[in-house]
Amino acid sequence: MLKNKTLIDYQNEIKTEGYTIIKQLFDKSIVDKTLDLIHKYHEPNFQWSGLPSRDVDDKRIYVLPSFNTHFTNLVTTPLVVDILKFFLNDPYYRWLSEDYPNFIINSCSARSSGQFLDLHIDSTFPFLGDYPIGIVSIYAIEPSNLETGCTFGVPGSHKSGAFTNRNYTKLENFILNPGDCLLIDSRLWHGAGINNSGNSRWTVNCHYTRWFVKQDHDLTKIIPQNIYKQLSEVQKIMLGYCSRPSDDPKKRINIKTGLESL
Repeated sequence: MLKNKTLIDYQNEIKTEGYTIIKQLFDKSIVDKTLDLIHKYHEPNFQWSGLPSRDVDDKRIYVLPSFNTHFTNLVTTPLVVDILKFFLNDPYYRWLSEDYPNFIINSCSARSSGQFLDLHIDSTFPFLGDYPIGIVSIYAIEPSNLETGCTFGVPGSHKSGAFTNRNYTKLENFILNPGDCLLIDSRLWHGAGINNSGNSRWTVNCHYTRWFVKQDHDLTKIIPQNIYKQLSEVQKIMLGYCSRPSDDPKKRINIKTGLESL
């Protein structure tokens, strides 16, 4: 990994390796506040409907932007947005100027993993090309290492155009300290180890995708009005408010809209 990396360095690492790590993106005060809010909103006894059996030992909070603007501020930090605009912005999105991101936050959750997570891709299907359909971010809030079950991956596998080979053994462990951020091309083969530490391993996970990809949850309906009013234009765009399906074709037929819809 390069030291004192530039914007182009981060982008080139994602292009060539399929991932990059931003060291100490956030200082201790932001990390501590994030962890305090996670503890505040986590419901340890709640059973999520549809949760896969492999994830039953996970601790989770879904749709973080609906709880507190701090989480939206965290995942829309300017450096990350600038890195991702190169990969995810649609150059022909005429309703917004090129100064704005036009990609969206597909999902945003907090997670402390427990069991082993097999190699997988978050793009749903593999494909070749220079431009991914999504970038996965993992913001480390607590230590993420071999003992706590860190994320691992296969560098370069985003260029394979293939589904994962779960017997593949040449894996790279992505060790993260609190405040670090891991960005992954959604086509990269990646998974996570078993958390044997007895401690939590909280991360904030955000999947950024192109504007036309259906979100895991309908953020524009879930986010309460009092939080919406606190968001910036960029944050509203990234949460999907400029790419909502029309509920009346006589009023609007295009899913793409501009700032006038905010």
